[in-house]
Amino acid sequence: MPEENELQSYLLEVRTLLAGLSDQVAAKSKLAEQYKPLYREIVFTAAWQESCWRQFVKKGKGLAALTSATGDLGLMQVNRNTWRSLYDLKQLAGDIGYNSNAGGEILFYYPAVTRSRKTKINKREGTWPARPTQPTTAAPAS
Repeated sequence: MPEENELQSYLLEVRTLLAGLSDQVAAKSKLAEQYKPLYREIVFTAAWQESCWRQFVKKGKGLAALTSATGDLGLMQVNRNTWRSLYDLKQLAGDIGYNSNAGGEILFYYPAVTRSRKTKINKREGTWPARPTQPTTAAPAS
């Protein structure tokens, strides 16, 4: 079954990519050792939830960046409107490594930015707002 083997190979490559980016972001941010496995799982889970680990989809005879109706791009579904001033839109759409790194940085830094802005937590449910406004600071794109 060549298709199944190709899919397994692809998923292993994406897993390796995501593991590497989570290690880089965790090291750059000096994340405590005990939290690195959790952060890695968050990256894996977010990428799966957002895109099923896909950067591209078939469009006609070629490939196109996976794009949502709300403007989210690629593997990590980085929103092109919210993050346009921090990340290069062409690279978010066309480069799986760049997209995954951007998504990993957002997953790491965005909760800290929203907390520092005193974003209100829904105390009854204990949750953050799903889509707060654009952050004023974040990690620069690598």
